[in-house]
Amino acid sequence: MQAAKRSVRVVRNIALERFNRGFLEFILSVFRTSGQRVTVVRNRLVRFAGTTYRGNADMSHGRGTGSIALHRVGVAAAILVLGAFSPVAARAQIAADESARKLKPAEGLEATLWAAEPMVINPTNMDVDSRGRVWISEGLNYRLTRNRDKKRDDDSDKIKILEDTDGDGKADKMTVFADKIFPVPMGLAVEEHYGKDGKYQGCKVYVGNSPDLLVFEDTDGDDKADKRYPLLTGFGGIDSDHGMQG
Repeated sequence: MQAAKRSVRVVRNIALERFNRGFLEFILSVFRTSGQRVTVVRNRLVRFAGTTYRGNADMSHGRGTGSIALHRVGVAAAILVLGAFSPVAARAQIAADESARKLKPAEGLEATLWAAEPMVINPTNMDVDSRGRVWISEGLNYRLTRNRDKKRDDDSDKIKILEDTDGDGKADKMTVFADKIFPVPMGLAVEEHYGKDGKYQGCKVYVGNSPDLLVFEDTDGDDKADKRYPLLTGFGGIDSDHGMQG
């Protein structure tokens, strides 16, 4: 009977060893680069896992500590790789102009950089009006209600109007239409108003900001919201990309 129990423990430990080795290989393959540092860490972790298994497997006939120890090694090693040695975490975001150069549009098309930080930050939605101006909703306070450690930016979030005033293909003018929209504007639709004389009179901007569908009104055509109020309320997905969009 004891021999049968020992055999079961050995088989279990072997299975756990293969699982943890495979798990380590998977985690490392996700974050693998050509850098020597990651290769060295990978080899040390695998050797450490194997040594821990062999050392504890000899004791597994007692209390079965081999499988538990090896499992802990696998989890700890995965956390170590993800948190401390991940080349993804260490890699800085590339500049906007470089990112644009890396785009590969279809033949006959061209992709150029029109606007970037700090003119617009963390955009959540956009609309284009009849004058070719691009309206952007920003979400700097995104997920703030779920991340209590994050400090709120009281002046955010904003709706901005971006313009290319000289026709060179780059936005050179930014107007803040509205700010301090909380928790986060996710939807944006612009309704322009023109008089019979063709003169621009202002607009209504509909903003998905769960739990509300908000309306911002520019009543005098100065590109500044003079009024704001909820049109509808009761929508779910508060402070989430599952909330009101469109």
